[in-house]
Amino acid sequence: MSITDVKRFRTAWAARSGNARPGIRTKKSAHSAKLRAYAKLDWVPWTQDNSSEAPFPTDESMCVAAEVSRTAYSIMHLTKDQLIRIHSAQAFDGFEETVSNLETTAEMLRAVVQMIEGARGRMLASACACLQDKRPPDLLVGIEEPPKIDTLC
Repeated sequence: MSITDVKRFRTAWAARSGNARPGIRTKKSAHSAKLRAYAKLDWVPWTQDNSSEAPFPTDESMCVAAEVSRTAYSIMHLTKDQLIRIHSAQAFDGFEETVSNLETTAEMLRAVVQMIEGARGRMLASACACLQDKRPPDLLVGIEEPPKIDTLC
């Protein structure tokens, strides 16, 4: 058994038996503190003024991203020799456009991932605040996964 496992076992045992030593955070209190910290997070909503910072995922832009993603998927299944033969046969026709499309799509998808992760964080923070306001703090301890939308307030 590793030192980490021993510490976890000792802390869990102390928490269950009521023998927690001062200065040792139990898993329950650490988890509650994390949820309280999430509940305190605040943000400002996006507005139309700063739309240049974040891409709006239109049907057209997502279709283009899907098409370029399929191209990237196909390229990833080719060997170096196969790609060299394609370059030789095509005389680099469309090479610049393909590379440009891959880079543009990669940038756009990174921005979309950041937006989705931000939305997930906002949902977690608002759910924690809602649960903290509406329920006793002991009920917050069992939340390991993000709450389901239909169980929110």
